[in-house]
Amino acid sequence: MRSASKNVFAILLGFLLSGHAEAQQLLGIANSNYAGTNGLYLNPASIADSRQGFYFNLFTVDVHATNTYVAYDAPFSPWQLLRDEVPAQYRNADGSVRFREEYVRENLNGNPKLASVGGEVRGPSFALKLTPKSSLALTTRLRSAFQANNVSENVAGLLKTGIDDPSLLNTLNADNRFAVNTNAFAEVGFTYARVVLDRETHFLKAGATVKRLVGVYSGHLINRGASYRIERDPTDPSQSLVRIDNFSAQYGYVEQDAYDTDRNPVGLDWLTGNGAPGAGWGFDLGFTYEYRPEMDKYHYTMDGEDRVDAGKNKYKYRVGVALTDMGGIRYRNPTYVRSYDVTRNDRTIDPNEFAEADDADEVRAVLERQLGLQNLPYETSFRSGLPTAFNVNFDYRLTGKLYANLTWIGGLRGKEAVAMRQNAGLALTPRLEMKWLELAFPLSLMNNYRTFALGAAVKLGPVFVGSDNLGGLFNLGTPYGANVYAGVAIPFYQRKPKDKDKDGVSNRKDNCRTTPGRWEFKGCPDTDNDQVTDAEDACPNEPGLPELKGCPEPDADADGVPDKNDECPNEAGSADMKGCPDRDADGVRDKEDQCPNEKGLVSQQGCPDGDGDGLADRADDCPTQAGSALLKGCPDRDSDGVADQQDRCPDVAGSVSNGGCPVVVPTRTSALVLTAKEIKVLKEAFDNLEFQVGKAVISAKSLPSLDELAGVLTQQPAYRLRIDGHTDNVGNAAANRQLSRARANAVRDYLVKQGVATGKFVTEGFGSTKPVTSNKTAAGRQKNRRVEMKIIK
Repeated sequence: MRSASKNVFAILLGFLLSGHAEAQQLLGIANSNYAGTNGLYLNPASIADSRQGFYFNLFTVDVHATNTYVAYDAPFSPWQLLRDEVPAQYRNADGSVRFREEYVRENLNGNPKLASVGGEVRGPSFALKLTPKSSLALTTRLRSAFQANNVSENVAGLLKTGIDDPSLLNTLNADNRFAVNTNAFAEVGFTYARVVLDRETHFLKAGATVKRLVGVYSGHLINRGASYRIERDPTDPSQSLVRIDNFSAQYGYVEQDAYDTDRNPVGLDWLTGNGAPGAGWGFDLGFTYEYRPEMDKYHYTMDGEDRVDAGKNKYKYRVGVALTDMGGIRYRNPTYVRSYDVTRNDRTIDPNEFAEADDADEVRAVLERQLGLQNLPYETSFRSGLPTAFNVNFDYRLTGKLYANLTWIGGLRGKEAVAMRQNAGLALTPRLEMKWLELAFPLSLMNNYRTFALGAAVKLGPVFVGSDNLGGLFNLGTPYGANVYAGVAIPFYQRKPKDKDKDGVSNRKDNCRTTPGRWEFKGCPDTDNDQVTDAEDACPNEPGLPELKGCPEPDADADGVPDKNDECPNEAGSADMKGCPDRDADGVRDKEDQCPNEKGLVSQQGCPDGDGDGLADRADDCPTQAGSALLKGCPDRDSDGVADQQDRCPDVAGSVSNGGCPVVVPTRTSALVLTAKEIKVLKEAFDNLEFQVGKAVISAKSLPSLDELAGVLTQQPAYRLRIDGHTDNVGNAAANRQLSRARANAVRDYLVKQGVATGKFVTEGFGSTKPVTSNKTAAGRQKNRRVEMKIIK
């Protein structure tokens, strides 16, 4: 009977034991970009813009055990213990393992304890990419859960030492609280996720999961407070009893018969909640943001479209937030479901009565009898919540295929909730990620940040295996638990369309798969770019016309100008000259060029005009000196109608009959006495006279004054006009003299056009020889640039 009394509390809690506690997250796999359906449990948005077009999970199994009260401190690992490979020095003579009490070390820090044991199976599931922006998934999963939370050290100590320890006798243990939940349920989930924002650099996707829950089993004991003491059995002092002074709890369970498949066969009606002990709905909601600063390198052109490489990860960092496992399961059955609100005082628990119990239902029957619950009113339904959690995920691309992930998981269920709970944790996971090979090493603070765990995961092809708590398997450090998971999945990865000849036309649309071509010709080449494919082009290396099978139009002189547009079809020319030659390249075709071998002017029919006087050199008697066409291109400095080369007085205007020299007239010119009006007209003509800069061209605003002066000269037959041109000293003296003479002559010529007789003028150009003031200042030089006019007889 010793063993029965020692393990009384283990028996009392064990009647609820069914399996796994908190959900493990498969941290080495879940954050991978190739996780498929195994990633959506952490964040349903993960399947949008997936690296796989289709992902099929055959199965995934996860088992673990963890606690915050005792650590494994044996000289051999749990893995050796499980495989029966414990060294001989730690075995008894009969070969059994000698497991000493000191191999389990207590954590006595005064804080409440928690514990969990169990497993999870993710059944056949798939994720399918519908469009570049949307995906869906259908998943199946079986989870079972045993959890002990908020357990005081006193109660936890009883589980380890039993009640026969003499030091525990007659000691009042007050205000002891704990919560025990056990659940087993299946689920079928439907997930939809899509891209909601795509601005190249900034990328956001969202996802949601709806889960139909089928409750298989549930039980809970929520101890709101208990005071107890250990006493000797008065009828047998060698045995101990538990004396409960007061006890207040919420207590509920589903009887084993409810999931006895012989009595209650599993069928499709379980999905509707009619056949299963419990049914309900669950929900997940998640968002993922990606920062993509180098999107340009993921764009490519295929089949005439700009595309993005769906097979590549594009982010520098990724941030995900998700609210998972919202909802719960309602267990409702008058035959199998019991729910009590228990308050009891002065009760005695005799552990000996549990010794003959064979299963959980018999243990519960003994417990209910000793607590006096047989006649206590009860409900035939209760609700057990899912392990609601808030998940935050930060994934950073270190370089190439190397990533670092930080995941925080926060449980949202209260310590005394009737629910499966997710304990808080924080994990840093470096990983090497490739399509067919992955390595990851999670470093975690688990169990509400109370225990540290080292994990590892490897994926090779379709198979993956890992652990979020590897130390417990191989005795690394002083572990408080262990975890292992494995799975097989078949991924169909996204990739660029095959393009054998690398011409931007996919093989399935390429009519010339082995020769690079162009999209508009379905991948076939057009070497000469004449819009006729090489296969149909009779002249594949010469641009031509489709109507001529890709050959160019006839061009007899091979000058690039088709004969139909060539005005000189038998002589090579240029397109600018309409196919005609221009040997001297002066812009005048040879057949119209009067000087075809000399570069000339268009205005001179292709002949040169070296001195720029408007007379072609071939007709110019003075081809290097600008002159008048009336004098065959020769200059006449004094403008007397006699060319300088024939003028005996080239600088003094004279008569043609006198060889260009003036005829001496007996009477000399003299100034006249003018009227006030005439003086005013002459002054205004002088004051208003302006020329274009550097030229002998009168400004338009000067003409009205000259018109009035012309009127005076025509009304007075005896009046003549002397016009003298002057310049400043800037520039060449000869040029200044010529400019001053030209300006004087320009005034004369204008007045002649206004009706003044030609013989009424005397003109002279003095250049800079007669300044009226100093040329050292700009103002002085302006005064010296002038044309003086004087009326004479």
